[in-house]
Amino acid sequence: MSSFVPPEELEQLSIPRYLMVVLAAKETRRLNSLPEEFRREFGNQKVTTVALNRLAKGEIAYTLKKKKA
Repeated sequence: MSSFVPPEELEQLSIPRYLMVVLAAKETRRLNSLPEEFRREFGNQKVTTVALNRLAKGEIAYTLKKKKA
């Protein structure tokens, strides 16, 4: 895995930028909450980079809820 996520990879997703930022932030928090032995699998990559890579690969599942009127 590279330690850089090209913006072109993220732009190909049909997700608004704001939602990408929110999803990546939530995934980063989730990954940071994992025990240390699981985070060792990331090697020397930052958790944010791992989250962005997962987002670019479509490995993050999400659902949008309609706003209540």
